[in-house]
Amino acid sequence: RHLLALHSTIMTSGALVNDPREATVFYVPAFWSMLIERHEHQCLSDQFVLLRRSWEYSRNAGYDHFFAAGIQHPFNPCTTYGCAIETFDPLAKNMMILASGVRPYGFADEVFEWGWPAYSSLGRIFVPYGTMVHCRHLDTMAHSAVTRPLAFAFAGTATSRVRAWVEELGEEEEFRQDPRVLLHFSDADKVRNASVGGSGVALNFTQMYQDADFCLVLAGHLHDLTKRCYDAMAQGCLPVVITKARFWMAVPFSAHNQWQTFATFRKVPTKDKLRDVLRHLLTLHAEGQDEIRTRRLALSNAHGLFASHDPDGCSLEESHAFRDNLLQELAARQQVWPHMRSGWLFE
Repeated sequence: RHLLALHSTIMTSGALVNDPREATVFYVPAFWSMLIERHEHQCLSDQFVLLRRSWEYSRNAGYDHFFAAGIQHPFNPCTTYGCAIETFDPLAKNMMILASGVRPYGFADEVFEWGWPAYSSLGRIFVPYGTMVHCRHLDTMAHSAVTRPLAFAFAGTATSRVRAWVEELGEEEEFRQDPRVLLHFSDADKVRNASVGGSGVALNFTQMYQDADFCLVLAGHLHDLTKRCYDAMAQGCLPVVITKARFWMAVPFSAHNQWQTFATFRKVPTKDKLRDVLRHLLTLHAEGQDEIRTRRLALSNAHGLFASHDPDGCSLEESHAFRDNLLQELAARQQVWPHMRSGWLFE
């Protein structure tokens, strides 16, 4: 569904041209992550045979091409070198990707790596997960004057140091005894089952998001916002994105100045600093409801940060906001490429 939402957005964007001479970037409508997942390697190889016949592909070594990778890149569940996309064609690694996260992104080592190539950063266009938003529902919650019962919530696995800190803090009396705090840790299968409303699971994720002012977004296996972040946002829960010092998250459309209007971003070097963040959220819940409602109104207007929109609950203009954000990301790269290489001058 995520890949389909990305593909549909591009194909209906109104930015496609029939003559390749009029194009400055090229979309490759191939779902390679699905082919790799299903081990359809011959089909994938055949697609690159067709792609290599295109003069536009080899002209700039694939740098001006992009494809929809989906949730993650490189692709799972295959992590062997034989499944790496560049083994099918070396230029494939140069293409821009639309993905919610990439494995190496967000780790401090990249900041200090000598000569970290700008191409690698420009080639990653981070996009939201495929959570479908009902704009009228979100707008109704944003205008509600009722104070939510929970200050903050998190449900997930303890698969990172920050998550482990939150789990440990949740056992401290000031948070464990506070009815405004909901912290739930379990194994991956139970969390996944609960997040999709599975039977036999006591925790209702949707209700949790509707009850909480703030939802903690903590890095796990990937330094991305996770699908549950968008599920929470769709229910009016304000994201609080927390990483360790010198780490960061893959945030879609971060240059568009929308996230700052409703989300909170914090780096915590120690568990004590994380405790201070959680205490501040409790204070905001008790004393800052006006600020919280202002942020929730801003969230309700951030339609372009959702990849999927309920056709019965969102207008065409609201649905097209995601398309507009994506086109802005591509336009920014179109402006940068001529400054980085002269290949575009040569016919």
